[in-house]
Amino acid sequence: MTNCLLQTLIFLRGDLIRAAKQGKTIPYKRLMKRYKIPRGTPNGLGIGWLIGYVSEYESEHKRPLLSAIVGSSSRREKLYPKGLPSPGFLRIDSIVGIKKRRAGNSKTLDAKEKQFLFQCQKKVWNYWKMKKLPTRSLRDFLNR
Repeated sequence: MTNCLLQTLIFLRGDLIRAAKQGKTIPYKRLMKRYKIPRGTPNGLGIGWLIGYVSEYESEHKRPLLSAIVGSSSRREKLYPKGLPSPGFLRIDSIVGIKKRRAGNSKTLDAKEKQFLFQCQKKVWNYWKMKKLPTRSLRDFLNR
């Protein structure tokens, strides 16, 4: 892993944790602009890939997936005014408690999926509300 990529992952994770501590979501668009990374590329290396990498790291450390609080600003609804993640979130290997989606299935989220995603968001917000922003554990990224 290059130092530039490592630095981006560390900053991205910090941004996600700060939003989680405040009980907020972050739109993909804001992260793409901040890090100058497209939504996706033909080889898959876009902002979603980086967010997924951070979620794998969180899963390995038995923490809720930070990617739950990243979503499209167009996914805001009356019941979920802070927005929800994209259907791609439901393809993450470490997701437990709901049927996983296959790659390419980007149909609209159903009510059960929306409720599940909101519960995932609440887990992230509740977990990070009382935690300090970690620094020492970020060295783990170097071992990849």
